[in-house]
Amino acid sequence: MREGETHVTRILALCDEEIAIGFRLAGITASAPQGRQAVEVALSEELEKARFGLVLIDAKLFEDIDDRLRQKALESELPFVLAFPLGLSDVAPEELDRRLGEMVRQMTGFNLLGGL
Repeated sequence: MREGETHVTRILALCDEEIAIGFRLAGITASAPQGRQAVEVALSEELEKARFGLVLIDAKLFEDIDDRLRQKALESELPFVLAFPLGLSDVAPEELDRRLGEMVRQMTGFNLLGGL
């Protein structure tokens, strides 16, 4: 990157249509693939083309995909794939904190509540 240039990482969200609308309103590219096969095709395409720096995928969708594709996504550096529990408005704040801490630990190896 040259001096004075900024780099913006593009983000793609793979989720249901209701949540995709919110991402789009926030300026994030979002797709709402219907069914396991469509999710697998969308994720495979993004892993191959690397058009986005970050792919957020609803954890429920991520759990349902083929094990080999899930492993490939977890090992991908570009795009970085993050399975994120979306649509959790009915989850207690303590549980949300625990889940967020676990996601940070998985991504970084650092436990927010107690070191490595």
